[in-house]
Parts: sequence; C-alpha cells; structure tokens
Amino acid sequence: MSSMKNKLQDRGSEPGYTTLHGACAYGHLKTAKRMVKQGADVNVDTWKCSPLHIAAQYRHANIVKLLLENGANPNQLDHEGSTPLHALARLNLCLCRSTYGFCDVRDPADEIVDVLVKKGANIEARNRHEDTPLQLAASRFDAKLVEALLEHGASLESLDERKMFSRRFEPDELKNYPLTLNIVETMRLLQSAGYEMNIVTRLRMIKCWTRVRANDVVHLIPVGAEWKDDCLAYREICYRISIIQRFKFFITPEALDYSLKLLEKLRRRIPENITRNAVFKDTVSACRSQVSKLDAIMITDDISLYKICQMSYEEGYEILRNAKNFFVPTFDDDEDFEHGPVKHIAKRHIANILIRPHLELFAADLYTTRHCSLNLPYVVCRTVAEKQTSEDILRLCERTEEKDLIEFSDALCDEREENESTCPCILCRAERGLNLFFMIMFLLVIYGMYLLILS
Repeated sequence: MSSMKNKLQDRGSEPGYTTLHGACAYGHLKTAKRMVKQGADVNVDTWKCSPLHIAAQYRHANIVKLLLENGANPNQLDHEGSTPLHALARLNLCLCRSTYGFCDVRDPADEIVDVLVKKGANIEARNRHEDTPLQLAASRFDAKLVEALLEHGASLESLDERKMFSRRFEPDELKNYPLTLNIVETMRLLQSAGYEMNIVTRLRMIKCWTRVRANDVVHLIPVGAEWKDDCLAYREICYRISIIQRFKFFITPEALDYSLKLLEKLRRRIPENITRNAVFKDTVSACRSQVSKLDAIMITDDISLYKICQMSYEEGYEILRNAKNFFVPTFDDDEDFEHGPVKHIAKRHIANILIRPHLELFAADLYTTRHCSLNLPYVVCRTVAEKQTSEDILRLCERTEEKDLIEFSDALCDEREENESTCPCILCRAERGLNLFFMIMFLLVIYGMYLLILS
C-alpha cells in the first residue's frame, strides 16, 4: 500500500477527523451524501481543515459541488489561513494500485476552480504565509492548476519568485511527477499571461530546474524502493536502465556511468542470486506497447516522439523548435501508460529539450553584461550561446551567483539598446555591419577549432 494511503488511514484516529472528512479524502460520494443528509456540519472546524478543503485537495469535483450546494463556505480558512483554492495546490498523489510504479496523474482542477469562484471564492486570498492560490500552484509547478487560475483572473503581481524557485520538494513528488517538464510548462503559461523573466529570474529558474533534475538517475528508483532495501533498489534501477538500453532511449554518458557505478555498489551488498535474476527480458519487452504509442505520435511527417526520445537534447531541440503547434502529450487517458516507466522517461527527456531556449537566453543575456566584460552586441552573444551545449551552459549557471547579477538585471535592457544603437550615417551603418560580420565569422572559426581539438 502506498505511503499516501497510509497517511490517509492514519488520519482516521486523529481527534476531530470526522467520517465526512474521510469521505471527502477518498472520494466516496455516496457516503458524503448520506452524512450531509443526516445533518453533518459541512463547515465543521474540529480538525485542521474543513471537508471542503480536503475534497478540493484530492480533486473530487462532485463532492466539492455537493458541499457547496449544502452551504459550505468557499472562503473558509484552515489552520494555515488557507482557503479551498489554496488546498488545490497541496500534494495529491494518485491513490492507485501501483506500489512501486510511477504515477503522475492529477485529476483536473479547472472544474473545481470554476465552481469555487462562481460561489464567491476569493482568488486573491492570502494565507498566513502571504501566499495566494496562484503562488502555491506556481511553487508546486502544477501547470494545469496555474492555467485554471489564470483563466479565472488570478493576478501575476502576487507572485514571489524567490519562493517559487526555492521550494524543496517531497521525495514522492520528485519520484512521481516529471517536475523538470512541469517547471518549463508552468513558466510558459506564466509568460503567456505577461510574466516577465529577467536574467536573475531565469537563473533562479534554471538552478531550480537543475536541482530537481539531479543526476538523471535517482528518479529511476520509484517510491517504495528506498535505499533501506538494496535488493529492490538494484532491481528497479536495472529494470529502467534495461528499458533505456533495449529501446535505445537517449541517456548522457555521465548519467549512464553514474548508474552503472551505483549498481556495482549495490551489487556488492546483495545476494548473488538477486543480481543474476534482477531483470527478466519478458518484463522489459512488455514495455513495447508503450514505446509503440510513443512512435505513433508524429512531430513531423517522418519523425515521431519516440525518435525524438532517441536523440540528444540538442538534436531534439532542432526538431521541436521548428515543429508547429507542438504540445506535450499527457498520456493520462491511457491506462497502459498510467504507471509505466516509458512515460516518465519520455517526459523527462522532453524537459531536457525544452529547457534549451531558457539556457540560450540566459547565456546570451549574461554575455552582454559587465559581469563577463565581453562588450559584444547581443546578436553575437546569442550566436555564441546557440553554439554551446546545454551541459556547458548548465555548468555556467552553476558557477554564476545570483548576487553577482542583481546589479546588472535592471540595466540589461539599457545596455542592449546601447550596444545595438545605430548611427543614421550610411557609412557608420556599413562599418558596423562589416564589424558584426567579421566578429561572427571569427567566433565561428574559434568554435570550430575548439570542436576539432575535442575530436
């Protein structure tokens, strides 16, 4: 049984936790209806939060409607001063049959947001931490909830990006949710709504993304296969690495090397018969149906999502950047994908691709500041950034401190305008164009020599 189920069962013995609370947590509509019909107080405050808070947290739309229709207060505060709209952003892992598998399925939030707002819920309410529902949703990088709140008029002015990018995630979240992809998707939604990202914001985002991504191996160990059980951890890592190798999913040499060393370390601590029978070929081959569905999702006329997942991040980005109307499939309506590792592998790979434009923009902005003292036009800095690998830029971000950039962020736009200002004289414009041309050619030659040395 999953840890989430255990937590819900443990609540039953807590003082003030009523049968109605339990029905709202598990989604038992019939029980909730019976309790309401028998006169249960829908606004009962004997526990940490109301039944409506719990129904909202676990995304049980029918129970939310039932409670509201019977007088539940859409703005009732819990022990943290949070409303049911805040509760939507709380951790809510799927109570599925899977013990050690991955499951990132979240029930839709848009219907619940809509009914709460129509019943008078304050979408800008702040809890005792001064967080709005949008702040909490963005901090958990729940893209669908962020989208629903924005559609109902949530203000971007309430966002505190320091909180957004400094939050520490629970192990259950890191193992089940493709957070690297969720970060990219959430920021795309916020930017579409008018949220501006300067160089400091982008650095904070990338550092958060890097921290969540870790080494691209730890996520292969599902919840339940913790280090206290070396045998299970060994089997699960072997299983997922076997899938990656069997179907030729892309993995960086660093991540593969780390995983093999980790397996060797575990192998020394477990019985030999476990290592011999860690992975059955039939189990790995059973993932073929999931891979086939990836192969059926066409990005271009001749390139499928499966082929994208076999490419390096830079190669995949060259395809996706030119793809029209590309969106990341959810797979949530496909039971075959629900707990399978293939979906998790694919989503993390896509995230490693979609972070690329943020890396290029950060590097280009950084090169235009006095922090680097390059004194080059922005277009040249952008060209240099585009030629760098993602890992090179990630290492650059790792070495860059936020405090070193704050003084430059406000002046960045002014610097860019100054660097790109043009003289009305045709001779000056021609001279500037020639200088720019030769500068780009010089940088490309230097980069070519660098690649030649590496080879």
